[in-house]
Amino acid sequence: MNTSGRVVLRHIFALFLGLMSLSQVVEAREEPFQCKAEADYFESISGFESANSPDESFSCFQSIEDADHERSLIVDVRPSQQFQKARIPRSINLTELELFTAQALRARPILVVDKGFSRTALAQMCAKAKAEGFTRFKILLGGVAAWHASGKPLEGLPEYFPELSSIGPNEFLIELRQNRASVLATDVHIDYLGEISPPDLLISKFDPEGVLDRQLLSHLRRTGTGERYPVVLILGDGLPAKSSPSLQSVFSLRSSVQELASAYQKHLAVSEKRKAVPNRFSCGGVM
Repeated sequence: MNTSGRVVLRHIFALFLGLMSLSQVVEAREEPFQCKAEADYFESISGFESANSPDESFSCFQSIEDADHERSLIVDVRPSQQFQKARIPRSINLTELELFTAQALRARPILVVDKGFSRTALAQMCAKAKAEGFTRFKILLGGVAAWHASGKPLEGLPEYFPELSSIGPNEFLIELRQNRASVLATDVHIDYLGEISPPDLLISKFDPEGVLDRQLLSHLRRTGTGERYPVVLILGDGLPAKSSPSLQSVFSLRSSVQELASAYQKHLAVSEKRKAVPNRFSCGGVM
C-alpha cells in the first residue's frame, strides 16, 4: 500500500474513533433521562414493592364537611391535563414540588386536592408538609371525586366528571398491597382477590340486584375506618350517575379478573427485575 493509501486509512480510523466517542457522549447524555423515567415509574409503584416508605401522617386529612374551602387556598396537585378537564372553582394547579418550594404559602391555609384515591401518597405529602414548616396544611379526603360526589360544583368538561371516581388496576394494586382500601365485589373477583390480598383485607360481596347505597353503607359500617381508606367497587359498569354522600370515598374499578391478574403479574415481574439490578447500576441505588 502506498503512502497516500495509508493516510486515507488513518483518516478513516480516526473518523471511526470520533464517531465512537460521540456515541458514548450521546449515551451519557441520554442516560440521566432514561434513569429519571425509570425512577419515576418505579416510584409510582413503590407502594407495591417492599421498599422503605417515607414518613407518613394522617393528621392533615379533612372531610368535605369539615374542610374550610371558602377561606383556604385550594391547591390541586393533579397533572395539568386532568386539572383542565375537571377542577374546583378558584383552585390553582401546582405540582407537589412547586407547592413545597413556595415559601409564601407556608403560613397560608392550604387545602390540597388530588384524585383522592391514594391515601398512601397523600399521607406522605402530609408528613412532608409538616417537615417543611407548613402550619395550616390540610388535605381533602376523597379529593376531586369526593367534591363531585357531594354535589359541589366543578369547572371543566362535564362529560369527564363521571370518570373522576374511576381507577385503574395499577392504582388499586398499590393501595391493596398497603391494605389501605376495602372492597365490594362480585364472587368471581372475591375468589381472585383472596389469592393476592393481605389476609386481613375487608371484602364484602356485591349483589348487582341489590340497592347499591344500602350495600355501601353496610360495608362502611363493617370497616370501622370511616372515610380514612377508600372503598373500591369492582364491577363492569360505572358508579350511578346520581351523587350520594355515601359515595364520597367510593371508587370504581372496571377490570375483569383477567385484567387484574395481568397487571398483578407485571408488578411481580418488575419487582423481581429490580431486585436483580445491582445498586451501582440502578437509579440512585434505590431498590
